[in-house]
Amino acid sequence: MKNILVKIVTLLGLASAQLPAFAQLVPAIPPNIVTSAPRPMIMLNMSKDHQLFYRAYDEFSDLDSDSIPETTYKHSFTYYGYFDPYKCYSYSGTSNKFSPASVNTTKYCSGNWSGNFLNWATMTRMDVVRKVLYGGYRSTDSATATVLERASLPTDAHSFAKYYKGSDLPLLTPFSATQLASEKVISNNNNNDARRKIEYTVGNNKLHVNAPGVVPAAATATTCETLVNNFFVDNIDSVPPSYHCITYAVVQAAPFTISTGDQIRALNTDLTSQYVEGFVVNFDASAGWVTLAVAPVDMSPQVRQRSKNGLCKT
Repeated sequence: MKNILVKIVTLLGLASAQLPAFAQLVPAIPPNIVTSAPRPMIMLNMSKDHQLFYRAYDEFSDLDSDSIPETTYKHSFTYYGYFDPYKCYSYSGTSNKFSPASVNTTKYCSGNWSGNFLNWATMTRMDVVRKVLYGGYRSTDSATATVLERASLPTDAHSFAKYYKGSDLPLLTPFSATQLASEKVISNNNNNDARRKIEYTVGNNKLHVNAPGVVPAAATATTCETLVNNFFVDNIDSVPPSYHCITYAVVQAAPFTISTGDQIRALNTDLTSQYVEGFVVNFDASAGWVTLAVAPVDMSPQVRQRSKNGLCKT
């Protein structure tokens, strides 16, 4: 009996002696909250290039592994991003922020934006990286408010537009089916010359042209170059090398709205294949005019693409 006890004690002693040394050194406090600076345990090596500002959700990836690429928004798929897919959001044009308005179980909303739809429409790859690593970029982070801000999109060919024309759009956006279904005529110029395609050459760069019709003098008080430079004030390197400004007299019919930066296509209603397309650099709804920056027709494809990024309002 004594021999058995001795063997058991000996075995226990050997087992305790063979415990890994690191098992006795695990701290009781996680290393990320200790007061002294801990030694690094993980190193992340990632590139920071233009591809991080691409769309997080493109039109050629199979997101749900059904062997079919998601070429547009797919409601059955839950999109990851800054917005909660199961919340509805209202947008304030004053604060330029989306704020949670209600919770849902279907990812559909009535009169507000769907969080799931906003993630699909707005997230870049950089936003997803930031969300994974530290919850997202906090442009405001105080005791009373936290605001997540999307990555700044370069105003060049990397900017992206999203297209979706599903019958459930009224449940994904605050717009009604009537608002989404039809185009709005915004020009009150009945003169055919005001609605024809106007072509320029680079030799006549940066002209400010008034379309035929009554255009208030205030509409053209600022030079074309100043208007365009003011629009690109935060990214002056992205100013197109060639452009012109055209000012139209317009009537803005509710609920159709125009804002600076919108892409506008002014059609010749007699021949819709003829049009002028540009982005809004100045607009006055009460006075009734809009000024477009238009790319010359013979400019390089790269610059022409730069001026066409975004959604078009016609």
